[in-house]
This record gives sequence, C-alpha cells and structure tokens, in this order.
Amino acid sequence: MFSSLCLLSLLAWSQTPDPAVLQRAVADAECLEVEFLETNPPVRIRIQDPTIIRDLAGAMKLFSAGPSTTAVQQSGHVFNIRVIPKKQGEAVHEFSLCLRHLICYGPQKACNATLDSGRFHHILFREVYRHTKEGKEKSERLTFVRAYPPRPGRVGTTGDALAISRNGGIMYIGDGGRDVLHVFIRGKNTGLGSLMPRGKSPYLTMPAALALSPDDRFLYLGLKSVPVIAVVACEVGSDLSAVVQVVHGERDGIPDMNRTESLAISPDGRHAYVLAALSRRLLAFARNQVDGTLRYLDAEPLGESPTAVTISPDGKNLYVITHEGCLDSYRRNDVDGHLQRLEHYRDALLLRFGSSLVVSPDGRNVYTTSLREGVAVWTRDEQTGKLSFLEWLFNGNAGITGLAGVSGIAVHPDGHRVYVAAQQDNALTAFERQQPHGNLRFLEAITNGQGQVEGLRGARAVVVSPDGRHVYVGTSESPVVVFSVPGYEPYFEDSSGR
Repeated sequence: MFSSLCLLSLLAWSQTPDPAVLQRAVADAECLEVEFLETNPPVRIRIQDPTIIRDLAGAMKLFSAGPSTTAVQQSGHVFNIRVIPKKQGEAVHEFSLCLRHLICYGPQKACNATLDSGRFHHILFREVYRHTKEGKEKSERLTFVRAYPPRPGRVGTTGDALAISRNGGIMYIGDGGRDVLHVFIRGKNTGLGSLMPRGKSPYLTMPAALALSPDDRFLYLGLKSVPVIAVVACEVGSDLSAVVQVVHGERDGIPDMNRTESLAISPDGRHAYVLAALSRRLLAFARNQVDGTLRYLDAEPLGESPTAVTISPDGKNLYVITHEGCLDSYRRNDVDGHLQRLEHYRDALLLRFGSSLVVSPDGRNVYTTSLREGVAVWTRDEQTGKLSFLEWLFNGNAGITGLAGVSGIAVHPDGHRVYVAAQQDNALTAFERQQPHGNLRFLEAITNGQGQVEGLRGARAVVVSPDGRHVYVGTSESPVVVFSVPGYEPYFEDSSGR
C-alpha cells in the first residue's frame, strides 16, 4: 500500500510543500488508508466517514515548524497514511505520523511538520483501536457509571430534557418531577461533576425543553404548563439567575404560543424554532446573536400534535414528527428564517405515536422513534433535504430488544453509534451505524437492574457528550444516568469549563 522509502531518505528531500496543501487534500479526500504496524496483527483500515475526515483535516490546521531529524527518529507509534482524492488524476498524498511529528511525502515533494495538539493523533488511535479484536469487543459495550441522585426513585426526580454545552463542560437537566433545572460541571472521568447553584428565578422551573446557543452563552427553556420561553445567560460560576428575556405568548401577542413540546436553535445561531403542542404550530423566531433575545416571526400550521423538532447540521432543513404518525420536512431560509414545506409523510405503522427524531452528524440520515413501533431509518438527500425510507427496527426483529416505548434518540458525535431510550423496557439500547447507507445493527440493550445498573426505569431522554466519552439518560426516577463508552479516545481536548 505504501512506499518503501525510509524516514531518513524522506528527511533528505529538499523541496518542502506548504502544509496547507496537504490539509486541503485531506479535507477533500474520498477516503484515507491508514496503516499501523505496532499491533499484532498489524491494522490496516480505510476511513471513509466524512465526519472523521473533517475532524482530521481540522486538526491539521495546527501544523507549525518542522522537528529535528533526531526527534523524528526517536518518536514511536508510526501511522502511515495515504490520501485518496475524490477526482481521478489528482495527486495521491502519503505521509507518516510519529507521535507529535509529521513527515509527509508525495509524488515530488516532502516536508516535516509538528502538530501543536494531540487531537489528530487521538483520532487515529481511536479509529485503529476500534478495528482491533479487543477494541471491537470493548467499543460495542457501554459501562454503567452512576445514577444521580444515588438510590434513584426516592425523591420524585425525573430527567425530562437534557442538554450539554458544545465544549462538553456543562450539563443541563430539566427535572419535571421537582420542576427544577439541574446544572452540573461535567466530570471527565465520572461524567458528572459538581452541582452548580440553580438560581431562584421562577422561569427556571417546570422545564420541558432545553436548547443551547451554538456559542454556549445562552440557554433556552420551554416551560411545560405556561406559554413561556425563558432566555438565560450561561456563565460558569454564576447562579443562572440572569434571565435576559421572557417570551410570553399572551403578553407578547403570540396567540399560537402555548405549552412547549420541543425547541431547536439553528446551527448558525440566527433562529429558534418552537413546537407549540396545543395549537399544533411550529413557531419561528429571529435570534439576536449578541444578547440572545428572540423576536417572533411567524407560525407554521402542522395539523397534527407535534412531539419533536430537529435541524440538520448544515442548517438547511427542519424535520418535525407528530403523535398521529406524520413526518414533515422543511427547507429553511438561513437569511430570514422562514420555512417552506418540502414533504409530508404519513405512515400509520412506522410513525404512529412518534416521539423523537435526530439527524446524523454527517447529514446523511434521519432517525425517528415511535412509542409503539421502534426506530425508523431514513436516507436524507443532502442537496434537497428530502427523505427516503431505508429500514424499520422493532422488538423481536433480528434479536432486537429494548425498543418498547422508545422516546429518545441520539447519535454519537463520530457517527458510528446510535443510542435509544425506551420507557416501557426501562432500557438504553445501542446500535452500530453502518456505512455507507446509515442502516443500524443491534449491539445491546441495557435494562434497569441489569448488573449494577440503576435508575433506568422509564428511560425517556438520551444525549451523548461532545467528546464522545459518555452517554446520559434522563428517566422517570432519576434526572440522569451516566454510561461511559470504553476505549474511546476524546478528540475535544478541553472538556472542562464553559
């Protein structure tokens, strides 16, 4: 697969290409062929997932001046990488990564560079480890860490809505049982660190839906029994009492605004979208990116009882699922925030009692859940946003368990795993997301009382930390239950603070 040139001969080459050229080549690659010879047997893999390729390309922006020959020779853990371009006729780049040092070589040029961060290396180690025998076995099994509070179910607490800051530092939990908002500094090892003060504002009670702004500076709370959306400033060490705006349906002249079922913030941070359950409307708001305040735009009638809304990672499309068995797709205008309906799916079998939905990080799939019928997989056209049905997963199909009463779903940041929370089965169910189509392979169903697992009774919400190390489940007897993802190398280096 790779050239037989030795490192010393590479270092002797005189021409030095711009590292940015190699970075662009990786960013535009069809796939990466990676060879790691220090395992037994050696591991040779092809990385085709566009999310991982983008992460690697992003880490390569951290190149600086080249290392000395001695430093490179003494480095261990050598990865050989071959960059396969999308277009025929383009140059095939090859390079070797030795710990924190890079030696790249191509058809005519060679260069040395140093990585200022271990992020690039961590991603490669993670992917290589996943393909070893031990890694395959371990990476398919979650490990129970803890339930909060200990001995759940004794204090009337629930986890109805979960949100984590994008840098993975802070976790927010909407507790419908006690009508409070829990805020945690997230622990790197335990997944849940110290509890922060909550503040005394009445608008921090009864949270039914949570969403964070892309810059993590503002938290948006939809309340379950009053027509209110509260906008809260998020600062580490504060008591979260800085409510910067309260949008009230009756007072602010928004008649369609009532009990919030779900809400979402666009990836560019310019708009917010709210599902009003009683009026059956999808409300659009313009968002001030400086002070976080919202300005009402308009309402889109749904005709059904909506349960969840989500936005594609590219911000082009919105998707809404309803209790009656409908799935609506919209095209979003990223300038004015207005929505244009693309398609209206109605399926009394696949979508009946629809409960949640999510778009995969690479934007290629939409996954929907039903309280009665399990999980449906849809292929998403990345240009138009339109959906095509791919497969349906339910209890008893191919040995699948843990899908009775599915009410929450999340995709791992690396796009390889999908996690489902099920109320009736009191379970967290894990699937492998297979490339290139995004269909799912059942891995395991973790149930309440299995081994040391506690707190999973009535599992209803699930979220994965941005660093990929932990899975969190909100349940009817515990605000949050924490699981770790074994063998997973984090590629967000700073997972503390805001």
